[in-house]
Amino acid sequence: MPFAILNTARQGLAAAQAGVDVTGQNVANLNTPGYTRQRVEQSAAAPLHQMGLGRVGTTTGGQGVRVDGVARLSDVVLENRVRQTASVAGYTAARAEAYGRVEDIHAEPSDRGLSAALSEFWAAWQDLANAPGQDAPGWVVIEKAGELAKHISAGRAQVEEAWSATRQALEHQVTELNSLAEKVAALNGQARAAGAQGASLNELVDQRNQLTAQIARLAGGTAVPNPDGTGSVLLGGSFLVDGVRTYEGAVAGGT
Repeated sequence: MPFAILNTARQGLAAAQAGVDVTGQNVANLNTPGYTRQRVEQSAAAPLHQMGLGRVGTTTGGQGVRVDGVARLSDVVLENRVRQTASVAGYTAARAEAYGRVEDIHAEPSDRGLSAALSEFWAAWQDLANAPGQDAPGWVVIEKAGELAKHISAGRAQVEEAWSATRQALEHQVTELNSLAEKVAALNGQARAAGAQGASLNELVDQRNQLTAQIARLAGGTAVPNPDGTGSVLLGGSFLVDGVRTYEGAVAGGT
């Protein structure tokens, strides 16, 4: 019995020490981006059933406390919502930037845009119709037609330039996307090795969640956890990351 009491006290001290360690970890990472608060999971140790020669089976009291592990106080639904929101925000921002460029090029609505040049062109034709046989209104029509043609040509050139700049930026984003995918695969390898050794995966999962949120913001990727502690990332229904394997993305479409 004295040995059982000592063992119970030892387990209680170990559980308390584990709680202090996790609390210190939480406090130390108070301002760490992406860190998820952790908590020690405990359960009561089952009592021993004594059996022996010439002895009636008896059951002793509990054997103290047992540390089952360290849990992340996370919400899978909220984490998925964060990635979905990041994906929508990234998509909306990209569209808004592209449309904003085109809007600035065409300068509409304003008195220097294409609609204003068309209005002056049609007005010149109306003046010509009101003064048939006169040379001056005809020359005005020709002048306004030249201005309109230059306006359309300049707008097209600026749109082509904006398209090229957008595509170049997209190629840089794809390079960043592939780099993030490689980092996720590397973390998956560490998580698989740590899980095989029975170590905690909490910090690795936090880092991976940050990377998958960036991938969602860039390209709308979807993260899927795997039973072995790794995670996969799907992009348009295809794997970008499958455990420790990666599949490179590339820019498609015309130049």
